[in-house]
Amino acid sequence: MAVSKITSIVSSSDMTGQYTLDIGSTTTQFDAFVVDNEYKLLLDMLGAALYNTYQSDESDVNWVALRDGATGYTDFAGYIRNWQGLKNMLVPYHYSKWILSNEFQQSVTSMIMTDHENGGEISYNRRKDISDKAFNDFLIEYENAYDFMFSKTSDDSTKYNEFELWFKEKVCKGVIVNRTVR
Repeated sequence: MAVSKITSIVSSSDMTGQYTLDIGSTTTQFDAFVVDNEYKLLLDMLGAALYNTYQSDESDVNWVALRDGATGYTDFAGYIRNWQGLKNMLVPYHYSKWILSNEFQQSVTSMIMTDHENGGEISYNRRKDISDKAFNDFLIEYENAYDFMFSKTSDDSTKYNEFELWFKEKVCKGVIVNRTVR
C-alpha cells in the first residue's frame, strides 16, 4: 500500500515572478517532482504525528492557517507577526531543486529547458548560484514556518505538545539554525 500524501501545495502554475520556470511540455514531470519533494519536506518539518493528523483532515483549522497563512499570531518572543503560508516557503524550495536537476538555456526573457536557436546554455555553476539564492529564501521562510508552528504549541492539543517536543529535539540537535548555503 502506498503512503498517502497531503495534497500538493505548489504546482507548475505557481512558478512565477522571480521563480518563473519556462518548463513547456514538462509540467507533468515538474508537478510529480513537486509532490515527491513536498511530501519529504513536510514530513520532516511537521514530524510524522502532525503530518498524519493533517493528512487525514486537510480541513483542520491549524493546517489551513499553516498552509494558507494567518495574521496576528504571537511568536515565541512575544511579537505580533503575520505568516504568509507554506506556498511562500515551498516555491523557492522547488525552484532551487528543479534548476539544479535539469539543463537550461538562457533566452532573452527567461531560462528555458528546450534547445532554443537564440538561447545559450547556462552552466552548472551559474544554475548553482541561482539555486543557492532561492534556497536561502526558502530557509528564511522555513524558520518562519517553525516559528508559526511553535506558536501553536500553546494549544491544549496533544498533537502540538508532541510537535513542541519534536521541535525542541531538532533545535537541540542543531538541525534548525540560522544558516545560509554559502
